[in-house]
Amino acid sequence: MTRAFEAGTLLFTDESGNDGEALQVLAGIAGTPADLAALEERLRASLKRHGVRELKWAGVRSRKERHRAAREFLALASEEAAAGRIWIDVIVLEPGAARRAHAHLSGRERWLLLYQGLLRRSKRRGPRRSRWALMPDQRTGMPWKRLGRLAGLEAVVELSSSETALIQLADLLAGLVRFSRERREGAAERARFKRQELLDEFTAMRMEYRLWPIKNLNGVRRAKKTQARD
Repeated sequence: MTRAFEAGTLLFTDESGNDGEALQVLAGIAGTPADLAALEERLRASLKRHGVRELKWAGVRSRKERHRAAREFLALASEEAAAGRIWIDVIVLEPGAARRAHAHLSGRERWLLLYQGLLRRSKRRGPRRSRWALMPDQRTGMPWKRLGRLAGLEAVVELSSSETALIQLADLLAGLVRFSRERREGAAERARFKRQELLDEFTAMRMEYRLWPIKNLNGVRRAKKTQARD
């Protein structure tokens, strides 16, 4: 896709939760260029099979074809993670003390620290001395060059979610984790019910991933080597 695919390890990321919302979640999918390119092709085939142009968590409400595609996305990711070809990390900044303690930071600075935290923890699980490239969803105003310097990255390449199925998978995972941890009063009943169905299926898949709940932006509780759960 880009020159950054020459790097030893790639990390595809997307976010869930705006600056003013109670929960902010960042999901990352890491692996070698070859393994991720293969998964990208399988995800694209799934989109085509279900007649879905772009799969985003915000659009996973009641349309059956989107739910079918979402289930297949999760099944494919679970299969690849179980085979050790990819690894998934999800970092969560929860409401309460963490947000109060860092209320002086702009939304951009909070996200910057979350990206640094995700990269640091994902790198611990990757091959030693590998060169890394970050492949985030496009986000206006993020200091990507600064992040690249701080994290020692070979490259940071913003990608369009509409053109990158792995970004759509990261968005889906971030949205699911956020949905599982937030209060859901006030949501449209049908949309909430269908999303809960998808979460229940995600839980039943027992996908292996690591969940990093943030206590503050400089540290986290010990990660759970976990599987999908509510």
